[in-house]
Amino acid sequence: MKLIVLYREDGSIVALSREPESAQDEPGISVPRSGVEPAKGQRVVTIEVDDRWKERSPVEILERFVVNGKGEQAHFKERRPEEGGSKKKEVRKP
Repeated sequence: MKLIVLYREDGSIVALSREPESAQDEPGISVPRSGVEPAKGQRVVTIEVDDRWKERSPVEILERFVVNGKGEQAHFKERRPEEGGSKKKEVRKP
């Protein structure tokens, strides 16, 4: 599963959507209807995650994770406790 993520330079997630596997919507994360235009200091990246992430709600991802790395090296990382999340744990792309 691929997620299109709009994030700030500090890695905090602004918005995310599921890259469509087909032309139809799937439950959970909505299919993007238009391109994302990042504002100053924001970036867009596509992060591939395994199918277990389908169980996570968009709110959980926004609250618990940040983007770490750039381009093809980008992946989700759990927020540090002082950032409002749980223990630091990196989740790498397969």
